[in-house]
Parts: sequence; C-alpha cells; structure tokens
Amino acid sequence: MLGMENLVFAAFTAMSVVLLTVSVLAFRRSRSRKMLVLSGVFLLFLVKGTLISLALFTEVMGLYGLIVIGSGIDTLALLLLYISTMRV
Repeated sequence: MLGMENLVFAAFTAMSVVLLTVSVLAFRRSRSRKMLVLSGVFLLFLVKGTLISLALFTEVMGLYGLIVIGSGIDTLALLLLYISTMRV
C-alpha cells in the first residue's frame, strides 16, 4: 500500500499539470507577460512535485535534500509571483 505522502504529492503534481495547462492556454489567448510568468510558477511547482514524487517512490534522496530543493523551488516561485504582480 502506498503511503499517504505519495498520494498527496501525486495529487500535487497532477494539480500542477492542470494549472500549467490552463495558464499556458490563457497566455496563448491573451499574450500577457504576466500570464507567461504565472505559467513559469506552475512549471516550477510541476518540477517540484515530480522531483519529490520520484524521490519518495525511489528513495534516492534523503529528507534533507528534499527540504533544500523544495525550499529553493518555493523561493523561486514566490519571486516569480512577486514579479507577476508588478506593473511592467
């Protein structure tokens, strides 16, 4: 039986795919740079979810490595969200 954390991160990754798809379609429709930046944020979350899911299923990386990589990706995502709210 899969652990609860595996199911949670699989759902996180699936939600990231859906949100990335919606944001890319919105960018194609509006050509807004803010939507492009937002798509980048969802892409980062997809990468994070994929890395954590792979690490949980294969046990390649320890908890410390997951925390460091996850925190770095979260920091980049927050920076991109801040950039997308700026008036440019």
